[in-house]
Amino acid sequence: MDKTQSTTQLVPSRVIMAQLGYSNRAAFLEFIKREGMPFYRLGARRIMFEPLEVESWLASHKVGGAA
Repeated sequence: MDKTQSTTQLVPSRVIMAQLGYSNRAAFLEFIKREGMPFYRLGARRIMFEPLEVESWLASHKVGGAA
């Protein structure tokens, strides 16, 4: 990798679960698959998220807003 490129900082699913108010992992996994939230699968059970991708995804699903 070129040293001038930035590395992607991935966060574990528990961080995004807490941010979105989920305490049940199964319900959270169902939600991200159903809604198409971007994630990285790093094994059979381990998934990680890139915070900027999550923020972008959330912004694209915003309903309403200030006029």
